[in-house]
Amino acid sequence: MLANPEVLLRARRSFGRVVAGCAWAVAELALASSLGPVPDAAGVTAHVTVTVNPAERYQRIAGFGVPEGFGQAKTLMDAPASVREQVLSLLYSPTQGAGLTILRNEISADAGFTIEPEAQSSPGAKPSYLSLAEVDQDQGQLWFAKQIKADYGVSDVFADTWSAPAFMKTNDSAIDGGTVCGAPGASCKSGDWRPAYANYLLQYATDYARAGVPLTYVGPENETTRSSPGQHDADTATALFTSHGYFVAPGSPAASSARARYALGRRRVGRGSR
Repeated sequence: MLANPEVLLRARRSFGRVVAGCAWAVAELALASSLGPVPDAAGVTAHVTVTVNPAERYQRIAGFGVPEGFGQAKTLMDAPASVREQVLSLLYSPTQGAGLTILRNEISADAGFTIEPEAQSSPGAKPSYLSLAEVDQDQGQLWFAKQIKADYGVSDVFADTWSAPAFMKTNDSAIDGGTVCGAPGASCKSGDWRPAYANYLLQYATDYARAGVPLTYVGPENETTRSSPGQHDADTATALFTSHGYFVAPGSPAASSARARYALGRRRVGRGSR
């Protein structure tokens, strides 16, 4: 159910106070740590020094955004126009809202939402893809991406999977772990599905580019450090593109400066065969 716009407005204002409070808390913690001993949970005192060197830089933050997968974007797409406008403003307006700059998409492998619901007969067989329109504008995500681009100039869309299609995996399931067939240690009687998985991701990216919203990045898996089976995102072996670990989509801002590199990897969970 969609939140009341007044509640969202209050939440945005509270969010601002929380951020300000966190900033002060961090500053106070750094000052206290640099000035003297700090007791740990067991009461043992240890001297901690925090040093900040503004000339030394590490990973650059590209921006901040929100995910609208799992039907959230469709809920908003189906809402009254006034609600859609207000929610998008609260999220992406640099003057009236949070001024977010990124949208995160879910590339769904679930029945009813995936662009490839029918299993290929073999890894080399011709796939049968659905259009984004046939899966409710990609669960409303395509509509959402178009709106924020048109209204607020936001064009950075990062799409990633929670799982490869079930028929490409060792456990024949989009949940409960599993690995893409063909990764080291994950052989399947059906063959090596890694190239088919790469083509699946490429099709998704191509569909968005053709719709006027080229994806900035495509991620082949989600939360890759998790190792507990049973998680919906505990996918697997992957087709990775570019030295950054993502596929630079055709027509994206990064495409002209990045050289695509195809590499293969895997998650260390759910090994087996089918």
